[in-house]
Amino acid sequence: MSFIGRLVGYCVRNPLAVLAGTLALGAWGLFEASRMPAQVLPELTRTTVTIMAEAPGMAPEEVEKFVVLPIENAVRGTSGTQRVRTESIAGLGLIYVEFGWREDPYRARQLVQERLRSVEEDMPEGISARMGPITSLLGEIMLVGLTSSDPERSPMELRTLAESDLVRPLQALPGVAQVLALGGGLAEYRIHALPDKMLAYGVTLEELIEAAGKAQGNDVGGFLENDSSESMLRAIGRSSALRDFENTVVKKVGDRPVLICEVAEVVMTARSMRGDAQIEGRPAVILGVQKQPDADVRAVTRQVEESLQSLSLPSDVSTQILFRQADFVDHAVSNVTVALRDGSVMVAIVLFAFLLRVGTTLIALVAIPLSFVLTFLYLRFTGGSINVMTLGGLAVAAGMVVDDAIVLVENVYRRLRENALLPRPAPSTDVIVKATSEVRGAIVQATIIIVATFAPLFGLGGMEGQLFRPLAEATIVSMLASFLVAITLGPALCRLLLGRAGKAMGTEPWTAAKTSFLARKFLFGPALRWPISTCLVAAFLVLSAFSLFPSMGRSFLPAFNEGSAIVSVTAPPGTSLEASREIGRVAEALIRKTPEVKSVGVRTGRAEDDEHVMPVSVNELEVEFHEEGRSQSEVFAEIRERVGELPGVAVDVGRPIGHRIDHMLSGVEAPIAVKIFGEDLAELQRLAAEAAALLKQTPGLTDVRVASQSLVPQVQILPHPARLRAHGLQVADLNRVARVGFAGVKAGEVMDNLISRDVIVRFHPEARDDLTSLGHALVRTKDSPPVPLASIATVRETLGPGSVSRENGRRRVIVSANVAGRDVSSATEEAESLLNRELDLPEGYSVHFEGQYESRQKATRDMLLMAGVVFLVVVGALGLHFRNGLMVAQALLSVPAALSGGIVAAWWSGQDVSIATLVGLVAVAGISARNVIMLLTRYQSLARDEGMPFGRELILRGTTERVSPILMTALTAAFALVPLALAGGAPGKEILQPMAIVIIGGLVSSTLLSLVLTPAAYWLLGHEGQGSRSS
Repeated sequence: MSFIGRLVGYCVRNPLAVLAGTLALGAWGLFEASRMPAQVLPELTRTTVTIMAEAPGMAPEEVEKFVVLPIENAVRGTSGTQRVRTESIAGLGLIYVEFGWREDPYRARQLVQERLRSVEEDMPEGISARMGPITSLLGEIMLVGLTSSDPERSPMELRTLAESDLVRPLQALPGVAQVLALGGGLAEYRIHALPDKMLAYGVTLEELIEAAGKAQGNDVGGFLENDSSESMLRAIGRSSALRDFENTVVKKVGDRPVLICEVAEVVMTARSMRGDAQIEGRPAVILGVQKQPDADVRAVTRQVEESLQSLSLPSDVSTQILFRQADFVDHAVSNVTVALRDGSVMVAIVLFAFLLRVGTTLIALVAIPLSFVLTFLYLRFTGGSINVMTLGGLAVAAGMVVDDAIVLVENVYRRLRENALLPRPAPSTDVIVKATSEVRGAIVQATIIIVATFAPLFGLGGMEGQLFRPLAEATIVSMLASFLVAITLGPALCRLLLGRAGKAMGTEPWTAAKTSFLARKFLFGPALRWPISTCLVAAFLVLSAFSLFPSMGRSFLPAFNEGSAIVSVTAPPGTSLEASREIGRVAEALIRKTPEVKSVGVRTGRAEDDEHVMPVSVNELEVEFHEEGRSQSEVFAEIRERVGELPGVAVDVGRPIGHRIDHMLSGVEAPIAVKIFGEDLAELQRLAAEAAALLKQTPGLTDVRVASQSLVPQVQILPHPARLRAHGLQVADLNRVARVGFAGVKAGEVMDNLISRDVIVRFHPEARDDLTSLGHALVRTKDSPPVPLASIATVRETLGPGSVSRENGRRRVIVSANVAGRDVSSATEEAESLLNRELDLPEGYSVHFEGQYESRQKATRDMLLMAGVVFLVVVGALGLHFRNGLMVAQALLSVPAALSGGIVAAWWSGQDVSIATLVGLVAVAGISARNVIMLLTRYQSLARDEGMPFGRELILRGTTERVSPILMTALTAAFALVPLALAGGAPGKEILQPMAIVIIGGLVSSTLLSLVLTPAAYWLLGHEGQGSRSS
């Protein structure tokens, strides 16, 4: 006896032990499931290493040339690198090194770090490059706003409070990757140099910087020993008082000391800001809390909220949650869990309606929770999480995991009833073991087909692979678990619940008998009378359904219903922070007029240490909605119309998760990204403007905008080489004055209540705005008195690039667009065709479309390959089972029948053909094959085991006997998915709903056609070895 046979025998002989072990396993599984992390989606982060290179005083073109290019050239050869993107802005270079989706992030960081070390010596003096922290696509889990009701409290004080009382404690929490604060401005000591007064006293910038650095500080002078003790000798010169800086001596002119306060203004002010924040029109500090990859969203959120509640903030300061990803997680997981529960209840109803016996129904139903518990245990110990895709996999499996138990209990039930009618009945234990062994092969084959159907999903690449792999994993593990339950707990329960039954089992339930009678009268009975007409009508219906496919819209993934939105308002390049802040305030007021809006937070520009380039001309508004109200598409349209009234701005309205997915796919937060590659920035900008104008002509494209690389105002200092030589100066001497005067230079640090504050020397704001005053700045010479800047250089106003973007070694500019009222694929194809016709590209320039369209094209190719693999696997399994090509061909008729129903269901429900739809089509093609196999196997069994001649009676009897099992398995699989199909795009069900609709439609069509087409085709084609046709 095989191992499985011995296992079944043990379970039947020891049912109570098996039941006790099962209960213990179930309790353990539920306990482990309660400890699993929960999130909206699986980890979708592509392995990316971000390098941030600070380059104070450098313009974007200089950052590109001297900082970004050396690093880019070094990391492009890193093993596993797939794409390198860079952004160069004033004083900062960002390099994004993208690897494969499954690359180990720690190994990738190690490889990049090795390359980074190799170029450190070639970097300009004072340039520091570091890697950003490891984060995830959905890493930003909370936005916390901090505001004050006291008009006397300055934004800088609010930021200081946030840094000391919020950022530091939150950063220390387990699972928190980083906390980025925006708004208010970090406090620093600023020494504003006055060029006119410095000229009068003959003070240079170098002398002022040197004096500021020596203005304060502590030192240790060793130890004083006295008998048996010693004392530390300390010189205390560190101070945070402004007057101590003001009274510091810079130099002596004759016998008179010149103090800092005579040539500069000493103030405590906010650090130069490239971003700001506001809430309800008031200054605010917004904290972005980012979690570590694989950290539990809800657990980290809970810790952050507990930390916020424990704070002792001033009475005028309050916190406000502007965005909470855990809300979406809770809604999404709850919605899918409820759908899973409701689907399981529907499965129970269907089973009882067909079996009409509590015992047999209970044996079949117990497979659902136990299979799920085993799946949770597997996910727990393989590092998985509870998300909408794993729960979706369980929902898909809910109707199928009972199939093994149904087959088992039906056969055991029948054999026990037959045994009870014998003159000398055999022991029920032996009957159960024998009945289980009879169906073991069928159970194994059905499990193999389902596993083979979903296994190719593991071969999907890119984001779609990351997304659907957990669904396939949960489905496959559940099916394997159901097989284990069927051969262990199933026989044990049969012994406990059916072993003492006997003749009392009665006849076939009336529902099953009535169903068989109706199906014979209206379905396969007429089909056998008119087989040719039946096949022709079926072929026509299938072809008609397939004809709908080309007319359906195409998209990458369905939109997420998150209950929030991101509204980006982009002002013209060169807009100041103050002007941009005002635009954000007006936009916020306009958005608040929308009834569905719950809260709005405004982020202008970028935060310090933020790895995303966001110029001060861009406002990003985080909008939270009430749960009740109009659809999101209607609300988005109203917001777009209201904010679009602002003159001279570009508006983009999107969803947070959708934006992040788009950014991961193409580096742009929009579903369509047109990348134009070339070298000349002015030419790139011209081409981008033309491309944007053409995109605006394409129906369905909205929020068309060009990435901020336009020319912005600059002040340039052009040296006179001859005059430099005359004074013994070099260009570097001039550059230093320009860098110090405008960007400022750090002269030291001051500790203020354990907070380190920089001491910065730079020109006074009035001098920086006045070119004449700027020209009075003194440049130190070696052998002669200092000379004014204006005497050795020309200071002028002009225009220059605000940023420079590169990708894989070439400069590029991006034109992005959203899609409204149309599918992404058709809109992209029309736009691409228009650009190919109308956009005249110079030699050396190219255009490339990326985003959801490109990802869908690649995913579709992968899905077609996967469908081919599934087809071959199914053909192989059928071949091994039937060992006859004609029977295999008849069994394969279920595939177009299932696909046609899935296509009609998607078309009727208005679904686009997305990756979720394609996954559903592939899945239902494999699932539907079971019904036809069940029928054809019964036909063979009647001819082979009972000697029935080939003819209508054989087909009628075989089909009648299999109507109930076919309908039972199809209805359980379909009804398990009904709650998902009726979701209406509820949070968490957006991806699962299209898949559920397709599978249900395919099950309906394949079931009906299998009860009509299979008997008719079998009658027409015949089968060798079963004799000639008889009437």
